[in-house]
Formats: sequence, structure tokens, C-alpha cells
Amino acid sequence: AKLVRRHPHVFGPTRARTPEEALKSWNAVKETERPAGAPRNSGTPSERSLLDGIARALPSTLEAYEVGVRAAEAGFDWVKVEDLLDKIEEELQELRRELSGQPRGEPGVREAKGRIEEEVGDLLFAAANLARFLGSDPESCLRSANQKFKRRFQTLEREVAKLGKRVHECGPEELDRVWNAVKEHE
Repeated sequence: AKLVRRHPHVFGPTRARTPEEALKSWNAVKETERPAGAPRNSGTPSERSLLDGIARALPSTLEAYEVGVRAAEAGFDWVKVEDLLDKIEEELQELRRELSGQPRGEPGVREAKGRIEEEVGDLLFAAANLARFLGSDPESCLRSANQKFKRRFQTLEREVAKLGKRVHECGPEELDRVWNAVKEHE
């Protein structure tokens, strides 16, 4: 019941068209659940944050979006898209540094794995904020990318089957060749 009540933009008659609408709807319901007179944020004004109250239950891309929105509303945002693209490049370089010397897919010690995961998270956070900066919903962007990848991969499977093979029977070069052909024909 709580899930349905807090998500009228999903379960109610009115659907949210944007992440902003979904978050506004969710926050409005949360506000009605707050006891009358109870403070929105606990602590003294110096202990409160503009980021307080962002739902941790949100999908991570939408949480990153909301964090970015609130920081931007406070004036802490990138000035132009090139700055954000530079930030993404910076995060990618930091990830490359962490990965250097690590065996493929196996970072080795737990400490290295934690640093690598942190850098991947920073990269994803920056990408979600790029979507926000460009006026797009990062969750929708990722969903569309997932669908595109699935469509292309299924086409790749069919093309490989025409060669009398299954995907796992092909080498990386052959798969790259077929993948690139699939992309060209879309």
C-alpha cells in the first residue's frame, strides 16, 4: 500500500512524463506523511543539507539526477556542456589509472576492487548529470540504450546463426566484424 501511495505518478490516473514530475509527485506524498509541525530536516540549520530527503530508494540514476538538480538549484553546476564532458573524461582517466596493471576482469585485492568501483560510480554519476544537464532523464537514456543493445545483440545472434555458429563459438574479431555490420545496417 505504501509503495502505491507514494507513487501515484505510476499507479494513479496521472502519469509522470519526466523525472522532475515523478520526483515532485513523490516528494508531495512524502510531505503529507510528515507529522504536522515536524521539521523537514533534523538538526540545526548548519547541520541541514539541501540534499537531505532525497530518497535512497530511487533508482541510482534518478538519485544522481536529483542530487544534481538540488546542487544546480544552489548554483553548484557546470557552466557549459563541455565542462561536463571534461569531467567525464577526467573520471574515465581516473578509472584507467586504477585499472592499469590489473588482470582483465579481476582487480585482485579487495582494496583495488573498491577503488575501481568508486571510479566506475563517479563515471556513472557524471554521465547521469550529463543527461540532466542536457534536459534528459538518465533512467530513460539507459533504458533506451539497453533496448538498443538487446536489439543489436539479437540481430548479431541471428547473423552468427546464418554462419552455422553460436555466439560463444566465435572469436572476438569475428564478433566485432558482425557487430559493426549490424550497427551499419540500423
